[in-house]
Amino acid sequence: MPKKYNWDFVEDFENEKSLDLYLLTQVLTSTEHSNINNCSICTSEHKMNYKIRVCTSTEFNTIKPCILIYKILKCCRTAKIELYSLNSHDILQRAKTDKHHRLTSVLKKIVESCYSNKMSNDQRKS
Repeated sequence: MPKKYNWDFVEDFENEKSLDLYLLTQVLTSTEHSNINNCSICTSEHKMNYKIRVCTSTEFNTIKPCILIYKILKCCRTAKIELYSLNSHDILQRAKTDKHHRLTSVLKKIVESCYSNKMSNDQRKS
């Protein structure tokens, strides 16, 4: 069963040109997945294009690939487009989700201990 994600609604677009202009002002992305589904934009039964675009920015990729993902839904009947995002193109957001670079509770105690020892030594010198 596919995972359920909490997509954030970004904006509606009337055509692909306006979507492209918007995406040009954001980060670089490339299409990772594309298919045709039943339309979830309209109430009548017809098809829509479904695209997943991922960030390809090289700004932070030396640390870890960016986790920004866009979902683009385009109605095949009305050409209305909805844009959704998952995560953000933000180093702080990525640091929150990066479990490999977090301090463990043991390391935090060691750092606090070193800091308090340094403070005590500095106070003695004064």
